[in-house]
Amino acid sequence: MREMLPLADAQQLILSRLSTVGTEEVELLDAQGRVLAEEIVARDSLPPFCRSAMDGYAVRAADTESKQQVTLTVVEELPAGKVAARTVEPGTCIMLMTGAPLPEGADSVVKREDVKRNGDEVVVPGNIAPGTNVDQAGSDMRQGDLLLHPGTVLGPGEVAILASQGYGTVKVYRRPKVAVLTTGDELLDISEPLVPGKIRNSNRYMLAAAVKELGGEPLIYPSMPDELEATREMLLRAGKEADLVLSTGGVSMGDYDLVREALLKIADEALFWKLQIKPGMPVVSVIGNGTLYLGLSGKPNGALLNFNLLARPAIAKLSGKNTYFSSRIKAVLENDFPKASKGRNRYLYACACFDGVWKVRRITGGHLSSLKGFNAFIEIPAGSGPLQAGEEVDVILLDNLEKESE
Repeated sequence: MREMLPLADAQQLILSRLSTVGTEEVELLDAQGRVLAEEIVARDSLPPFCRSAMDGYAVRAADTESKQQVTLTVVEELPAGKVAARTVEPGTCIMLMTGAPLPEGADSVVKREDVKRNGDEVVVPGNIAPGTNVDQAGSDMRQGDLLLHPGTVLGPGEVAILASQGYGTVKVYRRPKVAVLTTGDELLDISEPLVPGKIRNSNRYMLAAAVKELGGEPLIYPSMPDELEATREMLLRAGKEADLVLSTGGVSMGDYDLVREALLKIADEALFWKLQIKPGMPVVSVIGNGTLYLGLSGKPNGALLNFNLLARPAIAKLSGKNTYFSSRIKAVLENDFPKASKGRNRYLYACACFDGVWKVRRITGGHLSSLKGFNAFIEIPAGSGPLQAGEEVDVILLDNLEKESE
């Protein structure tokens, strides 16, 4: 088993052992946030006909050529969804609404506000260029165009494209099932009152929420007792039921840290133990019966960091996404960090924003209070620091700041 790996090496090891989960067909309104599993080709051109880009009058550009203005006769009024019964002949025009098909004979549209009307006659400006205020057929998309690639996360815009092409259902990747296990006889359920020596199991809910946020399906298991065989059996059960198994706690060097030992007993391949990061150094990963296991740190801030650096890209790959890693930027630090990073890269929970330039503020507090409101991590390379406000730092962006690319 590899020990004290650099983060990038651990990430590549994990991704190299994973492949996408299966696919399923879903209704279009259920496709929001899902990952596309097929190529989407335009069934029809859009728009399917030349149409008016605004309310106005369909004219022949030739009638306005070399003139200051010209008077035309209105022969028809055309709402959207209707086809003109008349042809635009020389000296005539047709009033039409935004989206209405351009009538035969016309090649331009004059904006309604640029026209003076008196009964059936209108005065329009001269020298109108052909094609003015006209959306040409197929200008948005043409029949046969490749519109969406597999791996695209479907948002409202992608759903609109699918609807415009008549896709009532769409093939997407199945949501990966992610087992969430915690360990420790000291853990209480959130409904139980505190008693001496016990704490409530916040890690269970934290990791389940993180899985759901990424589009996975969390499978929550009872807390594993501090007993080796029972721990091994629960890990085996989770591996049969899930695409990825996350556990938290029990991976360090204590007498009751049994998860690492249990994982090694079920492992067909031991990937690594301990990473060159702080917090969250004592993390272990194995492959058992074809399933990836990640034994995360037991401390909340270490476990959630482990999740974002390791489980997030794993879930992205299982989900069929095209990109696995969060965006990285440079940002200006807004508050000091007085400590040096010695033998390991240090990661600080932070809040990043863009205000002409990227700025980032580290969140202060304890193991849990420092998690409030974070959307980024400040990455401090080993051997650097302390940091002062105003310095440029490396930042990993999370949440809705993360961009998917095709």
